[in-house]
Amino acid sequence: MMTMTDQQLADFERDGLATVDSPFTTAQISAASEAFDRLLSPPPYPSSQPLKYRTGTSDFTDPALIDLVQHPFLEEVAKQVLRCDQIKMFRPPSLKQTYPDPNRPFEFSLHTDARLSSSDLRATPRRMPCNLLIWISDVTPQTAPLMVRPGSHRQIAEAIGSHPAYLPLMNNKTGQPTQIEDYVNIKNAHSAPTVVGWFEDQLPDLKYHDPVPLTAHAGQVTVWTQAVVHGASTNTSNISRKVIFNDFQPQGVEIGVTRDTSGKRRRHLSRLASLMRPERCHLIEL
Repeated sequence: MMTMTDQQLADFERDGLATVDSPFTTAQISAASEAFDRLLSPPPYPSSQPLKYRTGTSDFTDPALIDLVQHPFLEEVAKQVLRCDQIKMFRPPSLKQTYPDPNRPFEFSLHTDARLSSSDLRATPRRMPCNLLIWISDVTPQTAPLMVRPGSHRQIAEAIGSHPAYLPLMNNKTGQPTQIEDYVNIKNAHSAPTVVGWFEDQLPDLKYHDPVPLTAHAGQVTVWTQAVVHGASTNTSNISRKVIFNDFQPQGVEIGVTRDTSGKRRRHLSRLASLMRPERCHLIEL
């Protein structure tokens, strides 16, 4: 089975992302695209948040989608990137569809969803989740590309040193101080990486790469880390952007999650396990 080449792995090391060809067929991608259309409908427009004129779900049972998210190719790629022999799903796969908004100007905002130290990146296995995006539609500079600052994950890792604070002082969603008690598996802000949002003004003041659009063809897979500075953009084209998010982590590596998130993930993963082929269920740990 094809996986990542040495050059693609080097690209990931340097930039925090790499896009690779996959074994998915045109028929598989077309069937997945049709499933998106059945499952997701545009929200009312104009939206209070036009930049996020999109919908998504982790609640799906369509065989065309299950076949993709359980494919062995994704597992093998994640093992390569995470430097390990055993992985599990970090959270349930999710569908995201960004709808055409051709009358709006191109806009984007930037943030990270994780903070990693240099030792996390060097570790074997790595102390981090691995994020894989299955592109169900072509992504051009007009079709809501993810905007990224290549290599920013490494810049931040070096800047925060070997004893990073993995949690912000304030919860970005609630505006309240972060409570360690809200997490199920970490003792303090320094004990384990977490997937939690950091706005750009909360990050080290460094000379980052200019934001560039992440483009890809339908059927390709982008491997990346959410520790890269990135952000959603508006879809100024006339077609929807469709993508499946798949996140993995090494077995035995602790990644901090909140109590609320942990319960939701367990419910979705339990349902997904009931739909997957028996030989693929090792990817889910309940």
